[in-house]
Amino acid sequence: MTREPSSGTASQEINFWISLEDALDSIDRQLKSDGVTLTLDVLRQAKRFHATVSFIADTGLKEAAEKVQKYNQLMREFPINELLSATNLDRLQEALVLIFGHLTKKLRISPYPIRRALPLVEAISGDLDAQFHNLLSGRRLMHYDYGEFEKLMNASDDVFRTWDDQLKDFTNVAREVTRKRSEKFIPIKIVPRHSATQERLQYLRTFRKAHEQLQRTVANVVEAHENATHRRGGDDKGHLLSESFGDMDAVGEVRQAYEALKDVDVLDLSPGKFPFISLPSFESMGLLYKMAPNYGLQQRPHTTTALLKSKTPLSQDYENVLQKQRQPTKCSASSPNTTLSSSDPKFVAQSKSIKLNS
Repeated sequence: MTREPSSGTASQEINFWISLEDALDSIDRQLKSDGVTLTLDVLRQAKRFHATVSFIADTGLKEAAEKVQKYNQLMREFPINELLSATNLDRLQEALVLIFGHLTKKLRISPYPIRRALPLVEAISGDLDAQFHNLLSGRRLMHYDYGEFEKLMNASDDVFRTWDDQLKDFTNVAREVTRKRSEKFIPIKIVPRHSATQERLQYLRTFRKAHEQLQRTVANVVEAHENATHRRGGDDKGHLLSESFGDMDAVGEVRQAYEALKDVDVLDLSPGKFPFISLPSFESMGLLYKMAPNYGLQQRPHTTTALLKSKTPLSQDYENVLQKQRQPTKCSASSPNTTLSSSDPKFVAQSKSIKLNS
């Protein structure tokens, strides 16, 4: 009996060797049963030594049992169930520490081949990936408020960081064991199966952050526009800025576009899903919005979309933002030549004091 370790889950590899030991023990018990013992005794009395000796030698049972018992020094008490039964990301992180601690310790005393240990670790990565999808449902992620979402992403980063740290330790032990056993050299390389999920979570985090910045920026610009219009009493320049907004609710439409995304499984890694991952952040954000049903912003190609793109925090500075609305700007009289960067912490506070040129 044999099994290809590169296929299936870690549990299947563990259970294979434990089950094989049980099967060999069962065969050994049958060979020692009264019927088999009596048959062998009769053959010996008949001086059919060749039949009895070859029967015992040809089975290879003893050698196989010894090998499996040694392999099972690693497989017994393997803490894979701690990973599979984890109910939150903290438990998932703890399970990884237990698994790699057991793996690196037992590999030093068990002759389990390193060439099998490598795909076993990749299978553990596959189980980790499955647990991420169970704990972070793709259809729930976009429903969390931004603060809760950030907590989940921080916890996810901790899990991935723990994986990387533990994998380094395992790699060092695998190289050490290979040298001690004088085994044929093989490159110690692991291809994690959870990489695509990790990349998707990183992308979603970038998207949510950009979306929050977009909402704040639009809200600040709308508020600044309303204040400027009120101070100017609806003069011609306030009227020109009003034309850029029209009768739309820019903040509401950004929120409405995001609401539609809540029905999308954002962790669906099927081919063809989210093909714009490699695009620049704003462009990919726009494409993600457009995937949503009843996408409101696309109904106003010359108003909201253009307005939001010009008001995004990716703009070079706030002065450029207003220039795109056909109105030159400058800072207050106290610092007339200062250009405000959108990344400046004073941006929001000072944006409200910006006045239109007279």
